[in-house]
Parts: sequence; C-alpha cells; structure tokens
Amino acid sequence: MIDRLLSEKAKGDRVIENGICVKLMLKGIPIDKLTVNTPDDDAVVNKVKSVLMEFGVSAQ
Repeated sequence: MIDRLLSEKAKGDRVIENGICVKLMLKGIPIDKLTVNTPDDDAVVNKVKSVLMEFGVSAQ
C-alpha cells in the first residue's frame, strides 16, 4: 500500500516522495522498519489506509 501511495503521488519525484514519507512517520507509521516480510499490524494497516484516503489513493 505504501509503495502504491508513493508511486501514484510522487511519480518518481524524490522531494515529493520524501514529503510523503515524513507525513507517514509523523502519523506513527515506521516506514523505515516495514518490509514485504513484516507481519501485518492492524493498527499500522489502519493508519496507512487513513493516509491513503487523505491522498485519494485506493487501498485495494
């Protein structure tokens, strides 16, 4: 979900991507610690979905 957010909104622009990453971190989403192999945490998933809605990106 985070990768989709970054690709749809930043479109390769590193400055916008970094801004999005800062917003995620400020909302308590530890993006530097999340990988594909990280087990899903309902609280983090809900926070990510909330940010996706703020940016107008589909959670699916």
